[in-house]
Amino acid sequence: MENITTKFNIIPFIILLCFIFIMLISAISYLTPSHFSSKENSWDEAKDGYFVRLPKASEPHAQTLNLQPKRILKYPTFLWLELDENDFITLMRSDVSFTYHEDAVRVRVMDYDFDPIKQNKPDIPNNMQMVTDKATFYLIQFAGPTQDKWLDMLNLPVLQYYPHHTFLVWASSKELSAVEKPHLLNFIRWHGIFHAAYKIPHSLQERQGHIQNIDILFYNDGNVEETLRTIEKLGGHVIQYYPAQPDKTFFNAIVSLEADILNDIAHVETVLSMGYVSPQPVSDDEMSNQIVAGNYTNHVPNHGYYEWLNKIDVDGSGVIWSITDTGIDYNHPNLSNHIIGGYTYPGCNTVNLGEDIGGHGTHVAGIVGGDTTFR
Repeated sequence: MENITTKFNIIPFIILLCFIFIMLISAISYLTPSHFSSKENSWDEAKDGYFVRLPKASEPHAQTLNLQPKRILKYPTFLWLELDENDFITLMRSDVSFTYHEDAVRVRVMDYDFDPIKQNKPDIPNNMQMVTDKATFYLIQFAGPTQDKWLDMLNLPVLQYYPHHTFLVWASSKELSAVEKPHLLNFIRWHGIFHAAYKIPHSLQERQGHIQNIDILFYNDGNVEETLRTIEKLGGHVIQYYPAQPDKTFFNAIVSLEADILNDIAHVETVLSMGYVSPQPVSDDEMSNQIVAGNYTNHVPNHGYYEWLNKIDVDGSGVIWSITDTGIDYNHPNLSNHIIGGYTYPGCNTVNLGEDIGGHGTHVAGIVGGDTTFR
């Protein structure tokens, strides 16, 4: 009888066991807080609760987890939940679909990025903090994605948005106290004054000596001239000013000043921001505009506009164009009945409105709004 001996190779078996062990360790690590050490889901950086967006379809399943949210805000297609750490861990370990919003609590304005509940304000010098008994700018941060009815309930001029869920308003301290009423507290997370430090970008703070052109954006509180006089009293020379937008809520003033009075101007209640405007004109093209508008094929901007404009049903009716160029000849027969006004910016070689030193501005204006029936 033949004796058959079989040898068992144990090495592949050991390799398989090691692989299973590594996979188990990885799975356990995925379910622990260390999983949130990445930039996208940072466990350590959540400062004041964990904010999650829960789709409506996930709500029945989430209810079985017996979560106790610190705050619930309802929207047509989702719920916005503020959870404590234990509830967030429970939700993370479940198979409920949700989105964690790491930065939902942070306010970003100019060069500052902070959690106002944790810090109240970022680390700014005392002399750049805003203290006033007059009406000025305030920031109001909502507890979640903003609903129009919340803005209406403020009963204050809402001027512009800042990340995240934060709006700039104009108010006196007495008017602002109205946001602390009980029916508003459920959706208002924080409010605070708009500090002078928020008004000067770092690039401008580094400048020294005389600065020829500073663009000062300021609020129209009903007395534009008073703001201009205040700037002049502080040592600035107002070269010109004009509405920053059609409704004249804000104005721009182009000012010549010494760098050492920037901080003083930042304390003017109506001043919102400042920036440097070079007196030298810079040529520009439209490639970036074409890309942003989506007028390109295979990542290459298309030539011409008619096909694209027709596609989006734009024919120019009721549109006011601004031509920032070498100037415009107001007396050109193809343009004269289409021009409604303009400005001469500081540093331009063309001093008087209605003049064009090079002809290019008139040429561009003719492309935009010329009427060739006048020849």
